[in-house]
Amino acid sequence: MSIAAQNSSRDVASPGVRPIMPVPGEAQILVTHTPQQFEELPVLTWLVEKVFHMMGVILFWGASGAGKTALLIDLILALVAGSAWAGRPVQQGGVLYCALEGAAGFRRRVSIALHHTGIEPADKLHFIFEPVSLVKEQDVINLAKTALRHKAILIVIDTLAASLAGEADENSNRDMTLLTHNAKRLAMMTGSAVLITHHTGRNPAQVAERGAYSLRANVDTSIRVSRTGNDRAWEVVKARDGVDGVSGRFELVDASMPGPHGNDIESVVVRHLDGPASDDAMPKVEALTPNQSAVFEQFKLLLDSEEALAEERGESIWNVGFPLDDCVRSCMAAVKVNDTRHRTTRTREAFQALVKAGLVMEKEGRLLLTN
Repeated sequence: MSIAAQNSSRDVASPGVRPIMPVPGEAQILVTHTPQQFEELPVLTWLVEKVFHMMGVILFWGASGAGKTALLIDLILALVAGSAWAGRPVQQGGVLYCALEGAAGFRRRVSIALHHTGIEPADKLHFIFEPVSLVKEQDVINLAKTALRHKAILIVIDTLAASLAGEADENSNRDMTLLTHNAKRLAMMTGSAVLITHHTGRNPAQVAERGAYSLRANVDTSIRVSRTGNDRAWEVVKARDGVDGVSGRFELVDASMPGPHGNDIESVVVRHLDGPASDDAMPKVEALTPNQSAVFEQFKLLLDSEEALAEERGESIWNVGFPLDDCVRSCMAAVKVNDTRHRTTRTREAFQALVKAGLVMEKEGRLLLTN
């Protein structure tokens, strides 16, 4: 029997095409769309105008003390109330918030913010305080069903690290690709945006989110929250379907409410300030030269390619890194020089610049990504 005859009359190759392997019997037909059907599919709709879309995956990150939690509480209350956020129109709807760290303190902050703003969320605001993981398929499915039950338009995972719960490594490209893939599945199953909170690395001068580079590569929107002195700001540093650089300034002001025992309980709430973020509020990374960028990308590929071998040894290559000399030898081919005798020197200089920029860390003679 010919290969074509093993398939149904409809599921055969085009005339003139001769497959050399049969399609297994358990194969299923995937859903396809013609260009004429595009108008039937969901369109990009701003959840917060010019900031992020419905069904997007958003990374919301910054250093400890920058004001992330207060700003995020301010955002979710604006969504449930349908009021402008940072002067920008929003889509009104429900929020499902997975508060996986510091639940007691977080509940206090939400209660004070509700008291301060006078917002009554009714049934639009729901919180989950039990463990939830974006790397566990059943958890993702359960989250989707819960979000649909409560008609959520935003699902918050706070924080990424807490959601891993030892099941995955934030420095692993493979694990972070799985996490962002599941976040996208969650968005597609619910129609909601999925916002994941995260932190910067240990280096206090670092202005990049920590972890594997596949994390920042695969999200739709990345929003950085920062603080320099008393200046606080947020900025869209990546927008797959928008404009980078949209930003705003804010400050934290004291707020309180009567406590259960007659004493006031205190916290802080956000007050948005006019104008975009100033240069002082948003620390910048010095632009990398073409050679520095090429070495950085080659270095990440080196770590990625060695990850599986390290795991077999019971190590994480993202924590162990590579000896400097090995890094230079592996990455020097990416460096462009007029005289090839200078290639090694220029590669070493590129790594020195990456360390100075806080993108690469040197530890006991070995280089690894800052995390």
